[in-house]
Amino acid sequence: MGGFNYHFHGAGCRLEKDGVICEFDFMPTNEYSIKFCLWKMCEFILTNHANGIIKLEESESHEVLYTQVEDGTPV
Repeated sequence: MGGFNYHFHGAGCRLEKDGVICEFDFMPTNEYSIKFCLWKMCEFILTNHANGIIKLEESESHEVLYTQVEDGTPV
């Protein structure tokens, strides 16, 4: 399918193309049926070499993402 590989596991899905990994959970329990967690966001950032990030501390990414969510800052 267009060079994408995917694997469903439980409520989760791993989508991969050209080494870039996007993991998410699909749980239609509220208005936001696609769920991400910090680990999944970090995995996406680290496997997407276009941004030049090769190391990412979980505490640093948590602080940045949490601040953006609280402020409503678009990503």
